[in-house]
Amino acid sequence: MDFYFKEKSHALELVRFIKSKFPIRIDMSKKLVSHDTHSNKYKYKYAWSVELPKICKNDLVILSRRFAKVLGGPSRILLCYKVSNVIHLVDPITTRRIDLPAV
Repeated sequence: MDFYFKEKSHALELVRFIKSKFPIRIDMSKKLVSHDTHSNKYKYKYAWSVELPKICKNDLVILSRRFAKVLGGPSRILLCYKVSNVIHLVDPITTRRIDLPAV
């Protein structure tokens, strides 16, 4: 989905709102649109790319052996029970809970 805003601050508000609800990755770019050499004014076009997680509530997650060891050795099969600003996983065998923040 693409959103267009007249003001940079309005776009930043939307990005902050999404960030408060989901663990996201943000990539920002800035492109020079015009430059007036007489008044030394610049006009930029800003773009934010927001990547949402591809996991939903009640999804089954299978971790690689390496990543499971990084998390402290839970079983490799986990269940997602909640997605907020972090992804909440539970090990169905031991009922151990794991929270994955945004990277």
